[in-house]
Order: sequence, then structure tokens, then C-alpha cells
Amino acid sequence: MNESSLPPRDLTHKEWIDLLKHAAINAANEAKEKGVPITYLEGRKIVKIHPDGRKELIKELDSPRKRVTKKIFHLKDGKD
Repeated sequence: MNESSLPPRDLTHKEWIDLLKHAAINAANEAKEKGVPITYLEGRKIVKIHPDGRKELIKELDSPRKRVTKKIFHLKDGKD
């Protein structure tokens, strides 16, 4: 990513939220096109949506937010 493709730093809070929502939607659509499930937080539930539209409850949290510190996540390419 070159410097000219980076978003300007003087965006308003609403503009940042809109930009991030747009990026998340694009990422979800791309994952669906590639046959990769997406996982997200829905209220207090961690939900995985498979490319066929099936929803899978991964876990229901005691509180809506958890802070993750010092964790390493290994991402798969979806070919497994």
C-alpha cells in the first residue's frame, strides 16, 4: 500500500465509521466469493456465517466485550 492510497488522517469520527463499515462489507463479500466463512460479534454472541448462508453460534459471552491481550492468531487461507 503506497502513501497515496492511505485514507486522510483528518476525517471526522462519522467519516471513519463509514469508511470502516464499507471496508468490513467489502471484506465480507470477498470472503463469501472465495468460499470462506466470516466470524463476527452479534450482541453477546460470536457467530460464524458460512458461504452457504448457514449461521453457527461459536460462543455466547458473559459480557458484550472482552479485551484480548498477548494472543497470537494464526489465519488460515480457507483452502483447508
